[in-house]
Amino acid sequence: MNLPGDLDQVASLGRIARGDVAALAEIYDVYQSRALFIARHIAEGADAAEQAVYDAFLALWRNPGQYEGVTVERTLLSSVHNCAVANTAASQAASRTEHSSDAHSVLTSDLRAQGFLGQVLGLDHDAERA
Repeated sequence: MNLPGDLDQVASLGRIARGDVAALAEIYDVYQSRALFIARHIAEGADAAEQAVYDAFLALWRNPGQYEGVTVERTLLSSVHNCAVANTAASQAASRTEHSSDAHSVLTSDLRAQGFLGQVLGLDHDAERA
Protein backbone atom coordinates (compact mmCIF):
# COMPACT_ATOMS: atom_id res chain seq x y z
CA MET A 1 0.00 0.00 0.00
CA ASN A 2 1.38 3.42 -0.87
CA LEU A 3 1.34 6.64 1.04
CA PRO A 4 0.27 9.82 -0.67
CA GLY A 5 3.14 11.07 -2.80
CA ASP A 6 4.05 7.50 -3.82
CA LEU A 7 5.93 6.67 -0.62
CA ASP A 8 5.99 2.96 0.07
CA GLN A 9 4.36 2.50 3.49
CA VAL A 10 6.03 -0.82 4.31
CA ALA A 11 9.46 0.42 3.24
CA SER A 12 9.02 3.66 5.20
CA LEU A 13 8.06 1.80 8.37
CA GLY A 14 11.02 -0.54 7.90
CA ARG A 15 13.33 2.43 7.56
CA ILE A 16 11.87 4.00 10.70
CA ALA A 17 12.39 0.72 12.56
CA ARG A 18 16.06 0.90 11.55
CA GLY A 19 16.31 4.44 12.94
CA ASP A 20 16.05 6.36 9.67
CA VAL A 21 14.96 9.87 10.68
CA ALA A 22 14.44 10.84 7.03
CA ALA A 23 11.71 8.19 6.73
CA LEU A 24 9.90 9.67 9.72
CA ALA A 25 10.30 13.14 8.21
CA GLU A 26 8.73 11.91 4.95
CA ILE A 27 5.71 10.53 6.79
CA TYR A 28 5.51 13.71 8.87
CA ASP A 29 5.50 15.83 5.71
CA VAL A 30 2.60 13.80 4.33
CA TYR A 31 0.41 13.72 7.45
CA GLN A 32 1.30 16.67 9.67
CA SER A 33 -1.33 19.06 8.30
CA ARG A 34 -4.14 16.52 8.76
CA ALA A 35 -2.78 15.60 12.17
CA LEU A 36 -2.76 19.24 13.29
CA PHE A 37 -6.25 19.74 11.90
CA ILE A 38 -7.58 16.91 14.05
CA ALA A 39 -5.63 17.92 17.14
CA ARG A 40 -6.74 21.57 16.95
CA HIS A 41 -10.39 20.52 17.05
CA ILE A 42 -9.84 18.57 20.25
CA ALA A 43 -7.01 20.20 22.16
CA GLU A 44 -7.26 23.38 24.16
CA GLY A 45 -4.96 25.71 22.27
CA ALA A 46 -2.32 25.52 19.59
CA ASP A 47 0.43 24.37 21.96
CA ALA A 48 -1.65 21.45 23.19
CA ALA A 49 -2.51 20.49 19.59
CA GLU A 50 1.14 20.54 18.59
CA GLN A 51 2.01 18.45 21.65
CA ALA A 52 -0.56 15.83 20.64
CA VAL A 53 0.91 15.63 17.14
CA TYR A 54 4.41 15.40 18.59
CA ASP A 55 3.34 12.62 20.97
CA ALA A 56 1.76 10.62 18.13
CA PHE A 57 4.81 10.89 15.89
CA LEU A 58 7.06 10.06 18.82
CA ALA A 59 5.00 6.91 19.41
CA LEU A 60 5.46 6.00 15.72
CA TRP A 61 9.20 6.57 16.03
CA ARG A 62 9.48 4.47 19.19
CA ASN A 63 7.28 1.61 18.01
CA PRO A 64 6.84 1.43 14.24
CA GLY A 65 5.82 -2.22 14.62
CA GLN A 66 2.41 -1.11 15.88
CA TYR A 67 1.67 -0.07 12.28
CA GLU A 68 2.25 -3.51 10.73
CA GLY A 69 -0.79 -4.67 8.80
CA VAL A 70 -2.65 -1.37 9.15
CA THR A 71 -2.55 1.89 7.27
CA VAL A 72 -0.23 4.55 8.58
CA GLU A 73 -2.84 7.23 7.97
CA ARG A 74 -5.63 5.62 9.97
CA THR A 75 -3.43 4.52 12.85
CA LEU A 76 -1.40 7.71 13.03
CA LEU A 77 -4.42 10.00 12.93
CA SER A 78 -6.18 7.83 15.53
CA SER A 79 -3.09 8.17 17.68
CA VAL A 80 -3.18 11.97 17.26
CA HIS A 81 -6.85 11.96 18.30
CA ASN A 82 -6.13 9.80 21.34
CA CYS A 83 -3.14 11.95 22.37
CA ALA A 84 -5.18 15.13 22.05
CA VAL A 85 -8.01 13.67 24.14
CA ALA A 86 -5.58 12.38 26.78
CA ASN A 87 -3.67 15.67 26.94
CA THR A 88 -6.91 17.64 27.21
CA ALA A 89 -8.20 15.39 29.99
CA ALA A 90 -4.90 15.65 31.85
CA SER A 91 -4.91 19.42 31.47
CA GLN A 92 -8.47 19.67 32.77
CA ALA A 93 -7.68 17.39 35.71
CA ALA A 94 -4.62 19.49 36.57
CA SER A 95 -6.73 22.61 36.34
CA ARG A 96 -9.35 21.14 38.69
CA THR A 97 -6.61 20.14 41.12
CA GLU A 98 -5.10 23.61 40.90
CA HIS A 99 -8.49 25.24 41.55
CA SER A 100 -9.10 22.86 44.44
CA SER A 101 -5.70 23.71 45.86
CA ASP A 102 -6.41 27.44 45.41
CA ALA A 103 -9.75 27.06 47.21
CA HIS A 104 -8.02 25.20 50.03
CA SER A 105 -5.42 27.99 50.31
CA VAL A 106 -8.13 30.65 50.44
CA LEU A 107 -10.09 28.72 53.06
CA THR A 108 -6.98 28.15 55.14
CA SER A 109 -6.08 31.83 54.86
CA ASP A 110 -9.62 32.80 55.91
CA LEU A 111 -9.48 30.51 58.92
CA ARG A 112 -6.08 31.85 59.91
CA ALA A 113 -7.35 35.41 59.47
CA GLN A 114 -10.39 34.66 61.64
CA GLY A 115 -8.11 33.14 64.28
CA PHE A 116 -5.88 36.17 64.14
CA LEU A 117 -8.88 38.48 64.31
CA GLY A 118 -10.19 36.51 67.28
CA GLN A 119 -6.87 36.89 69.05
CA VAL A 120 -6.80 40.62 68.31
CA LEU A 121 -10.36 41.05 69.59
CA GLY A 122 -9.67 38.84 72.60
CA LEU A 123 -12.15 36.14 71.59
CA ASP A 124 -11.59 32.66 72.93
CA HIS A 125 -12.88 30.18 70.30
CA ASP A 126 -12.74 27.27 72.74
CA ALA A 127 -14.90 29.14 75.23
CA GLU A 128 -17.41 30.01 72.49
CA ARG A 129 -17.79 26.35 71.54
CA ALA A 130 -18.46 25.20 75.12
